[in-house]
Amino acid sequence: MSRTWVPGLFASKNISLYLLEAWSANMEGIDTSAILGSTGGLSLSPFKYYSRKGPLDFYAEVDIQSFVKLSERDLECPYAYASPLHHWIASLQGLVELLPTAELALASMLITEGIYLSEEKGKEVSAEEIQTLSKSTALAL
Repeated sequence: MSRTWVPGLFASKNISLYLLEAWSANMEGIDTSAILGSTGGLSLSPFKYYSRKGPLDFYAEVDIQSFVKLSERDLECPYAYASPLHHWIASLQGLVELLPTAELALASMLITEGIYLSEEKGKEVSAEEIQTLSKSTALAL
């Protein structure tokens, strides 16, 4: 499996992801995985940033591989981000801080819950609405 790591983003050739929001009508076309919201968005392959400033729509294409290579040169321990196992070992050695995986998982759950609530309500929902309207499905022990 080919993977690319970027702060805040994980992309894999075996993942399909389409999150379409109000701004998606302004994108060039949807032939790749994308995350789009009310003011812009990202497409993953190629990696592009879309936005609007006043009446002007624009996008910027980013060379991710070049970014990763340059970022690795600036890291004190570049191998620490090669895989989850490498990262865990480097954190045990005290070379890097552990990533906040629990917080990232909860943020992912908030997004997923928001998708379902948005569909149920037929409109966009804010993070505050998601937290207020979410119902726990946890089992009592």
